[in-house]
Amino acid sequence: MCMKKGQVALDIVTFGVILLIVSMSVFIGFIIMQEWKTATDKVFTDPTARSITAKSETYFSTWDKGMLFLMGGMGMALFISVFYVKTHPAYFFISLISLIFALVFIPQLSNVFHGFATTGVMSENNMTSKFPITTYIMNNMPFILAIMGIGYLIILFAKQFGSSGGGDTNY
Repeated sequence: MCMKKGQVALDIVTFGVILLIVSMSVFIGFIIMQEWKTATDKVFTDPTARSITAKSETYFSTWDKGMLFLMGGMGMALFISVFYVKTHPAYFFISLISLIFALVFIPQLSNVFHGFATTGVMSENNMTSKFPITTYIMNNMPFILAIMGIGYLIILFAKQFGSSGGGDTNY
């Protein structure tokens, strides 16, 4: 997070790119693990080895829930850190315009994920139903990041002129 006065767009786009990369990585990792499990099931006849490879799917279902916490954690980090930035009301319009430009770009990231998750190997393995939370977050990413951006602007410019949040000891 840059934490400069007029760079709300950079923070929001960064969050979108991070979410896209993590979600695509989890989907690819799940496919690789499925292929590995299929290959090792033919080799390993020991029930213990098969149960260990079967439990590997639990790891990826945890990542689905982890996306929710990643999204919430990034939002809280954004809101807490923006509280400490000193600002001037003149930067509001710059921030608002840059947020609008970012929100024009963010749906493209959501479309990239949708195309990735619904074609080829991903659609053959029905990935959108195996990762419902990730799919929901990525399909609604423009709306979620718009709310985060508006919250960013409200927190940034709702403070008294020239003050920062919490630890400001200049009386």
